[in-house]
Amino acid sequence: MNNSGLWFWRFMLWRHARVIRKLKKKYHIDCSVSYMEEFNYLNALSRCGDRVILRVCTMLSIRPELRGRFYDHARLGRVYAKADAVAVLGRDGVAEMREVYGVPEEKIVTLHHPNDIEESTEVPEGGWKYGPHAIICVGRLHPVKQQDRLIRAFRKVVEELPDAQLLFLGDGSLDVYLQGLCRMYRLEDHVHFLGYARNVRFYMSRARIFTMTSFCEGFPLVMAEAISCGTPVVATESQGGIHEILGYYEEPKPVPGWGEVLQKKGIQTLPYGIMAPRLTPVHHRVADSLDDEENVLAEALLFLLTHDEAHRWYSMRARERSADFQPERVMKIWNGLIYGKQRNEEDR
Repeated sequence: MNNSGLWFWRFMLWRHARVIRKLKKKYHIDCSVSYMEEFNYLNALSRCGDRVILRVCTMLSIRPELRGRFYDHARLGRVYAKADAVAVLGRDGVAEMREVYGVPEEKIVTLHHPNDIEESTEVPEGGWKYGPHAIICVGRLHPVKQQDRLIRAFRKVVEELPDAQLLFLGDGSLDVYLQGLCRMYRLEDHVHFLGYARNVRFYMSRARIFTMTSFCEGFPLVMAEAISCGTPVVATESQGGIHEILGYYEEPKPVPGWGEVLQKKGIQTLPYGIMAPRLTPVHHRVADSLDDEENVLAEALLFLLTHDEAHRWYSMRARERSADFQPERVMKIWNGLIYGKQRNEEDR
């Protein structure tokens, strides 16, 4: 951006902030909460005696598509420091705000999304028809989710376990591409694109495994919903909320002897789920063989598909973990933020 463009952007930003400041004064706003970067800027710059809370719902610094004026490290840090509190989704978010953007640590608060998945009485036509070895992946079909790498790894799963099924719930820009990939790999009878589903819990509670292969995640609420169903998780390592949900930072708890088998393959047995190595963003040609990362992911999926003891273990641990994301617990922290008691023992 040239100097004239930068000055125009600043002018418009301050102009809009002034409009919001007038509205805050007019309606005697005591506390203002904003989400996403453009609105966080406006909230912080329009401060006029109100308590300002900024919500950050992703890992800003590691997403290559997030570039430009709203994501300049120094600028974002200066603006966010004007707020009373910057609410992030986990420990990775705390570190990012402090170390990358220079936000004062005393203003950073960990605040998870609440898990309040509703169970609908609506049953899909035909009911459950995907058998006992189904893997479910929920979320938009988008490059950051790396579903193409999951499909490639699933080829190996089907070779070892012919009745395995993979379900995608969600829509997105990669819908046509991913379906075409499945046809090229002759997986049409094993991979199902179900689109938007009202009763997500119906599918999650019946699937053998929930999986996520994202490059990064703020706090994947669908994963929290999956563990509330007792569905074990196999995820690839990703900076952000996946660490938080699966207990990456917790003291390891004893697991049955099979944990050593997985660790030798580079698969981490975390307190509340299994984590395969990070998938490096790369676009393979259709004819390419599976790379090491995809092979290890396939091994992790096959393990929970075929080992009942391990599956029962992680199903039990998943239900235990889901209690930490109950709405009542999250709302207690929100109330503390809004009324000025933003720090608590869990954040320190």
